[in-house]
Amino acid sequence: MQRTMMWYVKFKLTYTADTEADSKNTAKLVSLDKKNLGSYDGLGDEDYFKFKTGAFKSYIFKSSNINVHTHSWDTDRQFKFGIYSAINEEISVNTCAYGENVSNTVTLQPNTVYYIKIWNAQYDDSYGGTGNYSFSISPIRTSLTKANVSYASIKTYTGKAIRPAVSVSYNGKKLTSGKDYTVSYSTNVKPGIGYIIIKGCGNYTSTLKCSFTIKPLTEKIARMSSPSSGKIAVIYNKQNYVTGYQVQYSKQANYKYSKTYMHK
Repeated sequence: MQRTMMWYVKFKLTYTADTEADSKNTAKLVSLDKKNLGSYDGLGDEDYFKFKTGAFKSYIFKSSNINVHTHSWDTDRQFKFGIYSAINEEISVNTCAYGENVSNTVTLQPNTVYYIKIWNAQYDDSYGGTGNYSFSISPIRTSLTKANVSYASIKTYTGKAIRPAVSVSYNGKKLTSGKDYTVSYSTNVKPGIGYIIIKGCGNYTSTLKCSFTIKPLTEKIARMSSPSSGKIAVIYNKQNYVTGYQVQYSKQANYKYSKTYMHK
């Protein structure tokens, strides 16, 4: 009697979950000015993201095909990154070969939601390609390097931090502090040179560093005396931050004939 041999086989399956949305309805909201990473799963996969513009109109759309295989010699069969409106109007498409980075300038409506679609245009029934990619959408901001800055360039020592009021304008338009720029100060207590640091924000970028002078208080003479003939004694209160004094004296009120005495 022939015995039948029994065989037992186990299979262990591994997979990577598709975490990117496959439709506009489930698209993940991404932030401006941020590099976003994604994974392409092949076999006709389409990934969707969405973002909302702010008050800006012009943007830099950067896309990178990190390692998704494409036929780089065939411009119609590439890894693609497209921006679309809510009604599926195509705004812009970046085409990237394997390991390629592409940057493009796009004009968009302010305060509007747009969608980013990512797909492999070389897909066919035998090969869809897998790998990783990244993209970002960043507003194009105006540099403040050519802005006009108005402020009092000379102030007098008070013993406290001095913060001259600042007015900033660009192409004749007055900008708003806290919205378009921020202001900070440095070395602005003691007599000498103080600085105003203006940093762009919102629609503006770049940093300006403007200087102003803090002059010492006018010295007041406490009293004068003549200890002997032809001599004069001047009594004054020395200020801590002053490193030296210059005393000028003359027998004439117009100081036409005068002498200067230096004292530390």
